[in-house]
Amino acid sequence: MVLQKRKPARIFQEDEALINKKLPKEVLIRVFSFLDIVSLCRCAQVCKYWNILALDGSNWKRIDLFSFQVDVQGCVVENISRRSGGFLKALSLHGCQWVTDPALRIFAEQCNNIEDLNLQGCRRITDLTCESLSQHCPNLYTLDLRSTNVGDRSLKYLSDGCHNLHRINISWCGDITENGVEALARGCPKLSHFIAKGCDQINDAAVVQLARHCPGLEVVSLERCDSITDQSVTAIAENCPLLHYICLSNCPALRDVSLLRLAAHCPRLVTVEVAGCANFTDHGFQALARNCHYLEKMDLEDCVAISDSTLAALAQNCPRLETLTLSHCELITDEGIRMLGTGPCSTEHLAVLELDNCPLITDQSLEHLQACHNLQRIGLYDCQLITRNGIKRLRPAYQLLLPGPLEAVLRAAGLRVTFGADRHGRFLRVTRRQRRRRAAVADHFHAYYVWLCKVGGRPGLNQYLILPISYQVTYGHRARQACAVCLVPPG
Repeated sequence: MVLQKRKPARIFQEDEALINKKLPKEVLIRVFSFLDIVSLCRCAQVCKYWNILALDGSNWKRIDLFSFQVDVQGCVVENISRRSGGFLKALSLHGCQWVTDPALRIFAEQCNNIEDLNLQGCRRITDLTCESLSQHCPNLYTLDLRSTNVGDRSLKYLSDGCHNLHRINISWCGDITENGVEALARGCPKLSHFIAKGCDQINDAAVVQLARHCPGLEVVSLERCDSITDQSVTAIAENCPLLHYICLSNCPALRDVSLLRLAAHCPRLVTVEVAGCANFTDHGFQALARNCHYLEKMDLEDCVAISDSTLAALAQNCPRLETLTLSHCELITDEGIRMLGTGPCSTEHLAVLELDNCPLITDQSLEHLQACHNLQRIGLYDCQLITRNGIKRLRPAYQLLLPGPLEAVLRAAGLRVTFGADRHGRFLRVTRRQRRRRAAVADHFHAYYVWLCKVGGRPGLNQYLILPISYQVTYGHRARQACAVCLVPPG
């Protein structure tokens, strides 16, 4: 008796490979192009054919290794460089602390069409990396060097070979001085974004050269650049008419002259952040409001000299204002909030209002804000004159950041609080009896200090779990102080 070979296995193999026969190579590669890195790697393990297609360089145009930062060694970058070659346009190595200069030299040689490179937190790289980029990557458009050990030599290298550079972030690179910034400005005149937070050696001479050689600047951040004065802001204002974002927070030497120059020359300003600039007064902000009608976000925290006059000017002249931070502005009163609440920005646009540590604010301010139908968050931390009755009268759909223990405020809002713990730590379980009409509550409310996630319910009773913000992002000091949040379902 002769035994014949079974054929089901062959049939199964043919069925398994049917997709490879039905779809041409180009279509499969196109499908793979929509997958993330993890999915591509999994597809590469299916069969040899898929391995070839998944690892095709055209599928690796944009790579973000932030999720794998601890595991990314230099050899990983080298392998990706050889695989992607000229296809790679954007690479993020944010937080990949094991990546070094030799790996990035190979990357620059292999991926010379790179346009967007993020090296934030790569502390083992030096000026040699920027030298390699200068020699091999002429199309570089965006470069993030935050919290790295680069210095003036890096900026000089970039000015020699990366003339198409439009956006650079050198925040917290403490070795960079006016010499490096001047060289960068001369060699990269197309710069539109210059971010230099915490670069305390950058002075007026550096900023003046930057403004003169880069008139197309649109975004400038000089936060915590302690050495700059009004001369720097004047140079930016007079030479950069396209400016729409400027951050000057914690630059203590600045005075109203800076605001007056911005008002006179930068009518397109959308965002102004000047937290901690204690020398700014109503005079400067009134001029800014009169001339910059497109303002949408203003951070005036710790501008202790401003009063209700600033709010009146903003209310009358800035109809697009969406976010306003007035924390620690201790001269603000209910009258200023009244003018803000009745201004053209209030009914449609104002969404976030921070009033932390404004000791003169009372319940009347909450009544004035009733007309702000788009208001989503009000910060009232340490506003001692705010009462429970004032809170109750405010629209229940708002998310409020309130003083006092979390439990007390939640109970004041009609919520019952119980305590427990799980493997992540302490949590609060909050319940609220439904009224006659079923409460329409979104599945997720986002608050500044805690997260509210709906976790279940029984007839007539909704249950919610309030988790510390550490579940999503870093859990800050103010949250640990039990800054309260009142979350009242609408209805």
